[in-house]
Amino acid sequence: MNPNLSKYLLAPALLCVVALPVQPRAVRAYETSPGCAAFAAELRGSTGLDFRTRSTGRFDFAYRCTEAEMDSLQEYAAAFYAQVYPRFFDGEPSRAFRLVYFRDHVEYRAHSLYPDNYGYYSYATRALYTWAHSGHGTLWHELIHAFMDANIREDPHSWFNEGLASFFEMAFLVNGAVVEGYTNWRHPLVLAALAAGTIPPLRDFLRARKIEVPAVKAYARFLFCYLWTKGVMDGFARAYLHRLLPAASGEELDRRVIALLEELLGKGIEGIDADVRAAALSVGPDRKLTVTGTPRSADR
Repeated sequence: MNPNLSKYLLAPALLCVVALPVQPRAVRAYETSPGCAAFAAELRGSTGLDFRTRSTGRFDFAYRCTEAEMDSLQEYAAAFYAQVYPRFFDGEPSRAFRLVYFRDHVEYRAHSLYPDNYGYYSYATRALYTWAHSGHGTLWHELIHAFMDANIREDPHSWFNEGLASFFEMAFLVNGAVVEGYTNWRHPLVLAALAAGTIPPLRDFLRARKIEVPAVKAYARFLFCYLWTKGVMDGFARAYLHRLLPAASGEELDRRVIALLEELLGKGIEGIDADVRAAALSVGPDRKLTVTGTPRSADR
């Protein structure tokens, strides 16, 4: 663990285990930028490690993995930005997103405040930290945190922040297209918690500012899976980020969140609660879900 990183506020990702396919590619020259080079120098000062750099304009990479691994990761980052960022945010980001890739898991663990996690986003350095074979699920999860940090001044509910980010940790790039809508390794935690009766009523769940229990974090992810199947996930997220969050806080924000869900889904919060629980119990882990609702938006 590097003590120089102890001041950073972090958004860790737990066990994002989607495997990253890596194919060898031809060696070529890569562009970099003064900002990326300066960041690599900062990393060298804090870790004692030398990082290679490359810049795409949208992303600044500091990395110690192979060039072929970095080529693949760059492709995954670019596709995710092009297809997912515009769904939730309108403006162009004012700065490049910074990504740090250590050589391997051992090296990452030696320089991480979260050695048991697969990656994290630091709000202090505004950078993502992981290693190449943590999987593209880690990359996509943490990029959601980075996208929100670049666009949203207010602090979202923890269930929203982690729920939306973890939704994308189980998705794939198929013929250049992001294919989403899966349960994942978190889902057995949801099933066990529902059986044990430890998941709070949805009305109380939505009022919580912080969620720490792994099963409750897993339930936050499934809530977004449920909204996705109903065709309202994007509309809900945009309205939350751009209409509700800037205009309200505390109990008033909680009230508006519940009202928004009721508007989008056409039923009361108790009915939504029962529907989410029934949907969770009807599927297992690593299952492809199906959209059954008509896409609806409430953010305009």
